[in-house]
Amino acid sequence: MIEVLVKKTCNDTSVIDYLLLSSNLFPVVKEFDIMEFDPLVSDVHCQLHLVIQAPVILYNCNDELSQFCSEKYVKWRKEKCSEFLDNVKSDHDCQLEQILLELDNLEVQQGIHQNEMNKVVERISNFFQSVATKTFGKYKPFKNRKPKSDNKPWFNKQCFDSRKNFIKRGKGTVL
Repeated sequence: MIEVLVKKTCNDTSVIDYLLLSSNLFPVVKEFDIMEFDPLVSDVHCQLHLVIQAPVILYNCNDELSQFCSEKYVKWRKEKCSEFLDNVKSDHDCQLEQILLELDNLEVQQGIHQNEMNKVVERISNFFQSVATKTFGKYKPFKNRKPKSDNKPWFNKQCFDSRKNFIKRGKGTVL
């Protein structure tokens, strides 16, 4: 259980500095404290001290998530709006109807469990993601794209990087 701190954080007169966290993050908060006032850090505020301990999960493109590393979703395109709506309406598997039935069957009087709601939200998300993929498709991003210099032997990596930086800054920028 997290201890509630009530200390003055500003000019020893008010509590205006605070930390907002989702209740899902409470278990990973290991320390929270309001430090003593230090004029080297602030003119009137005390420092807030927070220690979070959470597991580190590394995703590798060689594991079961490789499909997410290799394919990206195409962004929304306004000109395909009506096609997207048609794909939602032509729900041949009746996924949307099943989701609506699930929502109706949740017993609101006895309280809805978080896991049940999470499953419904995940199904809704998967439905719209599949419709978006059907409408807009996916693409595979280029990896380690190198400049072609067959006919320009002078266009080496330094030239490529310089051109890339020039384009990033904007073509209208004068050096």
